[in-house]
Amino acid sequence: MKSPRKMRQRGNARKNFPPVPRPGLIEYRGPIPVNASETGVVAILRDEFALSTGVGTSVSGNLDNNPSGTDNWSEYSTSWSEYRVLGIRLEFKPAFSVNTATIATNTFVSSVLHMAAAPSIVSYGQCFSYGDAKLGHITKGQVREWRMTETIEAQFIDCSSPALTSYVYTYYADTLTTATIYGQIYRTWLVQFRNPRK
Repeated sequence: MKSPRKMRQRGNARKNFPPVPRPGLIEYRGPIPVNASETGVVAILRDEFALSTGVGTSVSGNLDNNPSGTDNWSEYSTSWSEYRVLGIRLEFKPAFSVNTATIATNTFVSSVLHMAAAPSIVSYGQCFSYGDAKLGHITKGQVREWRMTETIEAQFIDCSSPALTSYVYTYYADTLTTATIYGQIYRTWLVQFRNPRK
């Protein structure tokens, strides 16, 4: 028989990993770990992209919960039949500091969404009108977290035909410099896979 000490150590170790939610779960309230190993069919996926003004003087966009563009999507989609996204951590890391004289230091607004259609964002006011808006600065870092809360978001999707079930994040900043990258958004995805391929 195993000693109580060893049993306690094993139990504590399990708590360090994200749980495997039951298939009928609709609202996810657990953590979105940044550094965790896969446990069961819950996996960490990652990607990133640049915030650039291009030919204009603003940055804006809408992000959805389709994980097929992540760096390690194929590692799991080829082994499992279905998936759903439990949560996404979005971290904006600016390219410039307030002390950079040649760069405008303007407001950066982001909102966490649960919307089937992409919102139209062409102003600060519009960004503030959606979801859980947060006021920041284009030269300051910002972290937002989205979690599965709606019935449609809780549906499992065929890994062979990945698709969005919700728009999760929108952002806006203006009065910037053209053709300039203002930073990166790093996304950490918590994705549940089920039904192994045969």
